[in-house]
Amino acid sequence: MRALERLFIFAIVSIASLLVFKLHEKHAELHKRDGEWSVRKDLQVVEKEKINVFDTNAPRELRKALSEEKLNNYGARVRSGIEEPNERVIDSLRNRIESETGEKKSTVPTSKIDYAFSSSSPFLLQYWASNITKDAQKQDEIREAMRASYGAYEKYAFGFDEVQPKSLRGSNNQGGVSASVIDAIDTLKIMKLEEEYERARAHLLNDKTSGLENLASSRLNQGISVFETNIRVLGGLLSIYDLTSDENFLQRAVQVANAIAPAFETKSGIPYTMINPFTKKGECFSFYQNSAVLADAGTLQLEFFTLADRTKDRKWYEYAKKTMDVILSYKPISPNSIMTPLGLYPLFIHPSTGKFTLERSYAVGALGDSFYEYLIKAWRAFPNAQGRSKYRVEFDNSMDSVLKFMVSKFPKLKWQGTSKELHDAWFLNDLKNGRQVLNMDHLACFISGALVLGAEHASPNDIVKGYLALAEHMTTLCRNFYHAQASGLSPDVVVAASASGSMYGTHNQNIQRPETVEAIFYMYRKTGDEKYRKWAWEIFQSMKEMYATDTGWTGIRDVRKKEAALPQNRDDITQTFFFAETLKYLYLTFGSGDEIDLNEWVFNTEAHPVKVSREFTFPF
Repeated sequence: MRALERLFIFAIVSIASLLVFKLHEKHAELHKRDGEWSVRKDLQVVEKEKINVFDTNAPRELRKALSEEKLNNYGARVRSGIEEPNERVIDSLRNRIESETGEKKSTVPTSKIDYAFSSSSPFLLQYWASNITKDAQKQDEIREAMRASYGAYEKYAFGFDEVQPKSLRGSNNQGGVSASVIDAIDTLKIMKLEEEYERARAHLLNDKTSGLENLASSRLNQGISVFETNIRVLGGLLSIYDLTSDENFLQRAVQVANAIAPAFETKSGIPYTMINPFTKKGECFSFYQNSAVLADAGTLQLEFFTLADRTKDRKWYEYAKKTMDVILSYKPISPNSIMTPLGLYPLFIHPSTGKFTLERSYAVGALGDSFYEYLIKAWRAFPNAQGRSKYRVEFDNSMDSVLKFMVSKFPKLKWQGTSKELHDAWFLNDLKNGRQVLNMDHLACFISGALVLGAEHASPNDIVKGYLALAEHMTTLCRNFYHAQASGLSPDVVVAASASGSMYGTHNQNIQRPETVEAIFYMYRKTGDEKYRKWAWEIFQSMKEMYATDTGWTGIRDVRKKEAALPQNRDDITQTFFFAETLKYLYLTFGSGDEIDLNEWVFNTEAHPVKVSREFTFPF
């Protein structure tokens, strides 16, 4: 009840000016559609005009709108596990069901009440924008980019991990497991490139000489990254299984999981960074203090929980559950300080002890990013899991500390050596031993999407506003990283100087990363604001101009040069995530809202979508 009272007080403060206005002057501004009042539009008018909705002379429909928003906000908190439904709210919901369906409230079954609090209920306000329609022409152009770039891979490097468009050959930076095929196959399916999809399927399932076959049969005798294999290979196979219901892909996923499972055989349950599937020996890198990386160890639960759900084999759940239990057992010494902020985790953890190293470095970019991403995504993917609220709480704690300690706000940031500048810039910095380091890598741009996902069921409303404000500013900044360069492409790392109010790239290569177009995708799905499609299209056109050659799409060595497309300024690789993420997010940005409905699907950190499971009930 206290939460409901806080919401009621907040509503009074934020939308009521306590000034009586003339009813006939404002009544015309209330939007009506098919005889029903649009609650969202009415509330926008309330906010804008400071209407006193508590005045008994105010329109009945407007007062009803406020009541419905309160009910919907309450429903969001019930769905998130923050509150249990009380009898008064349930009675209000019964009244609403009766008015909208004609069913007598005394006969409304409990199952319908439960459904009304579910994410798919029609009785709850829609979170995602409803004005999103397909732009077929732009989707066709992006599809052709996929056909051309993946076609070059098929021609020059099929079966290798990547294609080298300048050398006209393949490379194996992921262990030689046909990584491009796996990363591309769900994108091929989503884009309806059926011929390419069928060739990819045949290779992954039937080719006994393929790299994936070596991995699946544990004949691969070299170290491979557990993290990369999980997000790319296991995630890719689970995704294409969910998209097609082809059991052969699920069988392959089980084989891959078995191949990397020995990495979890440590004293603490924190997996090794690398595993040799043949010898079953694991290791961590010496340059990471022989420790596991937070983002590696903490980015497993979405895939392993999904595998446990699809196979009904609890052991996959146990692997990831034990790892997360160890990580989440960490307690900061001074949770309200910048030295050890609540919700932020050090970057390195020992597999032998399960303890974090003493170095107090925190980042939501490289080395930390997907750990925070999976807190909210795993929470969303399994809405009926027992105890899932602890992931929600940890995500909210982490984002609270991000907002307190890791966001530097500038009235203006100017690109060094140019006249280009960005006003009201929010810069995302790292923390090292209690001080802010104004260093932002492109990977950190993912955070906008996580914040948009987290805002849906957040409470109270000031948290929602904080998340969406940061998401909007981060997306604007990350787009500016592209827009300010002569090539139209972003540097990989940007540094800000607080004294001069300037920023500049320190790593000026562009390797086809997806995080900015990912942020734009989520912001567009949330708001429906066409500026995000405009930004996505600008970035795609720059990619097309700078990446594309007759023999494949390459990255760029220096984005500051307009002549970046010259051969000497190209690298020699098409990244597998260009197929999995970059082109997929661009394509879906121009699709309709029900193309990979975000109420029913969750993207893993490699942009492989898996279905939300309401059958998964294992405890978090």
